[in-house]
Formats: sequence, structure tokens, C-alpha cells
Amino acid sequence: MTTVDICGVGALATATIHAAVALPDVALRAICRAPRRHRHDLPENVAVVGHDALANGDGPIVLCLSVDERPLIAASRSRLAVAGPNLELLERALRLEAMAERPVLVVTNPVELLCERLAAATGNRRVFGFGMATDRERLVDAILAQTGCGLDGAELAVTGRHEARPIPVLSRVPRVLETLRARLDPRRRADPLAPYRAVAAAADEITRAEFRDGRPPVDRPSRHLVDAIAAIVRGESLLVSGPTASGRFAGGRLDAATWRFELPELGPVERRLVRELERELEVAARRAS
Repeated sequence: MTTVDICGVGALATATIHAAVALPDVALRAICRAPRRHRHDLPENVAVVGHDALANGDGPIVLCLSVDERPLIAASRSRLAVAGPNLELLERALRLEAMAERPVLVVTNPVELLCERLAAATGNRRVFGFGMATDRERLVDAILAQTGCGLDGAELAVTGRHEARPIPVLSRVPRVLETLRARLDPRRRADPLAPYRAVAAAADEITRAEFRDGRPPVDRPSRHLVDAIAAIVRGESLLVSGPTASGRFAGGRLDAATWRFELPELGPVERRLVRELERELEVAARRAS
């Protein structure tokens, strides 16, 4: 039996806990500030405990703690706006040393930035970010809507950053790439970035449609988060954000049996998109400092 600690009792964490109780060989603990207040919201077979309990576990940690992100994201239209408040919340509520030796899956936004901060602060090499599987499914839906090409999710590799811009590796699905290009305005077909931008725009529309009154979606992410927990416990492969040679986190594939993380093989256009994204992040970091 593997004990999984889910930190937070917001909408996504609660939905995930209710679904994940059905996983075999998994015992769940909900980690929160006020266990008695939230006891009645969660299944009876889930232990609801305070933040100090993190020091007593050895299984995976799933970080879902967050401030109210709605006004911050609405004002800036970026997940990066919640970086400071959410990092302060994590440092205030949790003992970072309790996360130094355990696998950590970061759900809290901005995912990759918090992964980088947490990995640097704890020295933990098993910190990974959640969100890429959800992004991939939206990209697959967008491709189907635009081209009629159905894709098994595993066919489409994704990199980039959940917090900023996931990048589909279309070079690995040439039939999709050619169909996308053929459907573009003839004046745009010579632009190698145009198919990627078209898919990204359609996926963004899908994401916006899932928000309700400014509240982030729960159904799709909670389903993927349960799958991620199951894959980690079973030592299977899953799509996450992980550390790159530069120290930044980006989307790739994790083998949870060995904790080996690999980026997908990229084509020239995808490498260009990654470089553009890194430059944008550097500019944003300079402005924030």
C-alpha cells in the first residue's frame, strides 16, 4: 500500500480525492490547515490531517495548495501572476524540508516556475509538474476539430510549459502537420509556425470554454491527475514537466519506475518555438525582478 499525500482541499484536490479513493493499493491523506472543518467534505477512508503530517510520510506528494487565483489571472491574463502569492503560501504553510526526499507532483500554478523554485530550495531531483497531459488532450481535441484527424493521445508528444505555452510536436505526426498546412489561408502556408499557432489558438479556445465564472476547470484536470497518481504508484510512464539541461522545466515523459525524465525529440520548428518561449520567460523574469 502506497500513501499519497494531497496537499490542499480546493475544488480540484477534492474532486481528485473522491475519484482516487478507488485506486487499488493507494491510501490517501488530505493535507490541509483545518482538518476538522474539511473532514465531512471527503470520503471516510481518507485521512484528513494537518500540514505537520507531511514530515511523517514517505510516499508521493501532490501539491494543490493555492491562493484565490481568479482576480490575479483575470487582471494579467497569465498564470505567472500567481507565482509570488502561491510560492509564499507554500513556504508559509509547508515545511520544505519535508519534501526533500519524496516524489513531488506540483499542480499549483505557475507549475514549472514553482517546480524550479522547489527543486532548488530542497535539492530534490524528483520534483515534477502536472498539466501537460491535460494540455495534450486539448491539443488533440483542437487538431480533430480543425482537421478531422483523430489522434491517440500517445501519438502526440508535447513540450513547452503548462504555465505559459504547451508546444505540440507536430513533426512526429506529419499527416496532421500537412493537413493543418493545407487548411491554412494560402498566404500563410509558407510560414512554418502557422500550423502550430493555429492549433495553439484552437486549444486556447477550448481551455477558455472550460472556465466557469472565472473558475478554473476541474473535470478534465482531475481525471488526468488521478491517472498521474496511478502511474506514479505503479511505476509507469506519464507526461509531466521535468528538469532540462538549462535548469528550466519543460514538458516531456517520466518513467516513474526509474524517475528518469526525457524531453521528446524535436524538429527544427519546435526547437525554434522552444527558444522563443525561453526568451519570453527571460524577459518576464527581468521585469519581475
